[in-house]
Amino acid sequence: QICNALSYIHTRRDNRGKPLELIHRDISPQNIMFSADGVVKVMDFGVAKGKPIATSKQKTLAGKLNYTAPEIALFQEVDHRADIYSLGVVFYELVTGRLPFHWKDALQMNLNIEHSDFEPPSKYASYLPEEVERIILKAMAKEPKNRWADAATMGFALNRYLYSKGLLLNERSLSDYLKG
Repeated sequence: QICNALSYIHTRRDNRGKPLELIHRDISPQNIMFSADGVVKVMDFGVAKGKPIATSKQKTLAGKLNYTAPEIALFQEVDHRADIYSLGVVFYELVTGRLPFHWKDALQMNLNIEHSDFEPPSKYASYLPEEVERIILKAMAKEPKNRWADAATMGFALNRYLYSKGLLLNERSLSDYLKG
């Protein structure tokens, strides 16, 4: 559902049909909520920008550092795949209980992110299926061109995996789970 929400954001158009090219830029656990009826919601669009603004050479970082895509930290060209990277970090943390990086501040992140590698999630979550790890690692590729082309494709890969295991995850099953 998070992938669907991002796909919705990324594919919005204005009233003349022109793509808005919105980028959330702050995908993190704090900005993902679950309603009682099992609907996942992406919150806090305070730093969301249209692509022309996001690609400017401004030298301030928005969002939470440990979820920030390398291209944002390095003030490079940014598109919707920055949100896919951040979602990969959220999933990494979800399955491992830890972040792949721990940046103290923006300067440390800027100086190190280009040359930093992280441990694969399976190092901390040996139970993690290879296919799920592959989905997470593709989302977190340093180069945007190596990430999922869009959030819908990533969501499809996750759903395909769940379906192959006979699992059905929808609003109803999530609602039942949340109600305990």
